[in-house]
Amino acid sequence: MKLARLLALPLLLAAAGGGALVYLQSEGATPRALAPYLLKRTGGHNPFIEGAGRAAAATLLRLDRGNIAPFTPPPLVLGAQPASSPAPAGAIREVASSEEARRAFATAAPGDVITFLPGDYAVRGNLYASRAGSAAAPIVVRAESPGTVRIAFDAAEGFVVTAPHWQFENLDIRGACRRDSCQHAFHVVGAAQHFVARNNTLRDFHAHIKINGLRGQFPDFGLIEANTLTNAAPRRTGGPVTPIDLVAASDWVIRANLVQGLCQGRRRPHQLWRVRQGRRRTHPHRAQRGAVRSAPGRPAGAAGRHLVWRRRHRQALLPRRALHHRA
Repeated sequence: MKLARLLALPLLLAAAGGGALVYLQSEGATPRALAPYLLKRTGGHNPFIEGAGRAAAATLLRLDRGNIAPFTPPPLVLGAQPASSPAPAGAIREVASSEEARRAFATAAPGDVITFLPGDYAVRGNLYASRAGSAAAPIVVRAESPGTVRIAFDAAEGFVVTAPHWQFENLDIRGACRRDSCQHAFHVVGAAQHFVARNNTLRDFHAHIKINGLRGQFPDFGLIEANTLTNAAPRRTGGPVTPIDLVAASDWVIRANLVQGLCQGRRRPHQLWRVRQGRRRTHPHRAQRGAVRSAPGRPAGAAGRHLVWRRRHRQALLPRRALHHRA
């Protein structure tokens, strides 16, 4: 009789515990919340009770979490990629020389897709994007496949964008000036709202992308996404070396870009990014995702830091002095 009672006791405890679990589950109490409570209530008692509390807490945690498997983070994709997005719909205008490109830019209309044929293009002077696209039909400048179109500019500025709704993708753009005098691959200025640079490789410029207002107009709502910005050697200049120089424009999204090989060869240390106030109300950038790499042989302190941000205006005023982020 005594033995039967001893055998029945664990069964009764198990039944009571199961009933308690069902009740707590119906009340929204999770097993992981109950486990610490059991440990606390059974602590300080005899070893049998403490052991039972630990076993019950471990069982509750297993029921709550399931089998614990190692977590493998997804790959972080930054910079220009070898794959291309599908060609946008529109009127395709193929160009095979720098002069053909200049004529296509001068006569561009909303919906045009100016497509550089594979090859090397030596461009003397600038290419001006001064004809406006539209939200429904932007003007797109692209290569069919990344890495097949290599454009070398011998001027201080390459593409000068002064009109809204221009998009550039899949291009390899290099500064080929003497004495390191190439300033910008893209100069986005004035009324050039809704500018997009996507999946390009930009190399050998002081400030690969320069953005600023002009005559009271500001190039807001831009996107710089999945580009590689790099320099092959230290820039021989006393001015700043800044891959993205944004002055007083708002609502820009800059994400998933790779900046590497950034180094300045005279006096000042290189800058990873620079924001200057200009003459309008702005809000400091909101950091998103991105990364930088240091130049070979020179630590950049910011390796792995974010170089992606978003701005909004009409909320706060930046300080009078320029904001600098230095390595």
